[in-house]
Amino acid sequence: MAYTLNVGTCDCENNVVDKTSSLHLGQDISCVMVNTDSLNPIFKVDGTRSGSNYCYCSEFGRFYFIESVEALAGGHCLYHCHVDVLHTYRTQIKNLECFVSRNEKIANWKREYADRLIPVTNNRSGISKPIGSARLGGDDVYLLGYF
Repeated sequence: MAYTLNVGTCDCENNVVDKTSSLHLGQDISCVMVNTDSLNPIFKVDGTRSGSNYCYCSEFGRFYFIESVEALAGGHCLYHCHVDVLHTYRTQIKNLECFVSRNEKIANWKREYADRLIPVTNNRSGISKPIGSARLGGDDVYLLGYF
């Protein structure tokens, strides 16, 4: 079966979820899939295409990293690819609602998150002074203020 790859480059790190602003795709090429693994496909392409590190396969609806290009006789090459799960499912990831139980930045810590591994300190200090006294039933009662 013939597949269509939209080939180009990606300028950002692999662990970025939405790579839309860093993608430079545009060249559609026809190819044949050599193996049957849609997560790690190997596409046979006519001609050499150097400088490409990213592609999109419309038949699978997935984005792929081109991990290596192998030159073959007769002007063909093999693209060894690996699925980019983060960019392929970016919409679902960004729309996901969940409870965050770990946070890498202490400045973003929220009291509602029960994360016992984040060191939390109270930097407030107070001075208490008696500001008055009263007598109730034989016991002295002091009114304290917090400053």
